Amino acid sequence: MDRVLPGRVKEEWPPSPEEEDLAPRPMEGLHETGPPPFLTKTFDLVADPATDGVVSWGRAGNSFVVWDPHAFAAVLLPRFFKHNNFASFVRQLNTYQQALGSCLEVGQFGFEEEIEMLKRDKNTLLAEVVKLRQEQQSTKADMRTMEERLHLVEQKQLQVMGFLARAMQNPDFFLQLIQQKDKLKDLEDAYSKRGGGPST
Repeated sequence: MDRVLPGRVKEEWPPSPEEEDLAPRPMEGLHETGPPPFLTKTFDLVADPATDGVVSWGRAGNSFVVWDPHAFAAVLLPRFFKHNNFASFVRQLNTYQQALGSCLEVGQFGFEEEIEMLKRDKNTLLAEVVKLRQEQQSTKADMRTMEERLHLVEQKQLQVMGFLARAMQNPDFFLQLIQQKDKLKDLEDAYSKRGGGPST
């Protein structure tokens, strides 16, 4: 048996030509490396249709656009990475862009797409303004109607109050009112007894 000195390792490689045929061979592709995890995670993040409102592929399909950097940093980055720092993500993306050169094209957070988005937002906002103005005019018309009704109610209330004030000044007024009501009832009863009621 070979003697190994402390602190030294027995040399086994390279194997002798006879041993080389007997040596185990790694499976094909075992030592091949795929894309770095940062790039695969970034691809998965951009390719997910559920995230299109926040980040999506550019028109040519070789870049991506972050439509909402705040939502991207607050919601998506923590789901795929161990941070939520947008600037850190961009720095890391830039390092891969420099290393890969033209193999990877990174979107410039597209001014063209942003202009289109702003135009859509403008049209949406204009439609909302028109709708709000119509609602405002309708509300003003409703307010005018309510004010007119309130004014009529106030006038009727003043008339009733004036009537009650005059009635209170003349204590016989209520007595006369009750007597007239009784006379009217007697006339109606007499009329209906004579057969002058409504014909059937």
